Amino acid sequence: MGAQKATLNIMVGGSKEAFDLALPLLKIMGKNIFHAGDLGSGNGAKICNNMSLGITMIAASESLMLAKRLNIDIKKVHEIMKNASGNSWPISVYPPLPGLIEGTPSNNNYRPGFSAGMMNKDLKLANECAKQVKATTPLGAMALEIYNKLLKDY
Repeated sequence: MGAQKATLNIMVGGSKEAFDLALPLLKIMGKNIFHAGDLGSGNGAKICNNMSLGITMIAASESLMLAKRLNIDIKKVHEIMKNASGNSWPISVYPPLPGLIEGTPSNNNYRPGFSAGMMNKDLKLANECAKQVKATTPLGAMALEIYNKLLKDY
């Protein structure tokens, strides 16, 4: 869907010459196209970005569900979070609860745009990379556990 609408964020690794050669084709699919560095850097940047998304999507989901269970108007909490320190991409662009922003999966019976299975794959890759370079990513590891449970229970 993002490629058809030319709204993808694309991270590319490789030589500057190769990037420049591919750029006209990439612009057909994406609006933000980044040259991340040497070969492999695009994949690395993508999984780092998606690890952050996976973590913040959990945070957004938990925060909004807590507000709902506290009987606070979700639209008001959403507006507050968008304009305060709780803001994130899931809050401002892709909220996990319906009725907040049109055109999101939560307003389309949760029909996936970027599925939990795809996020789980990227979280696995991020965790594997972190182990390879001896980086400590406890929230990334916990997010992977949560997505694993979600997919198992679903």
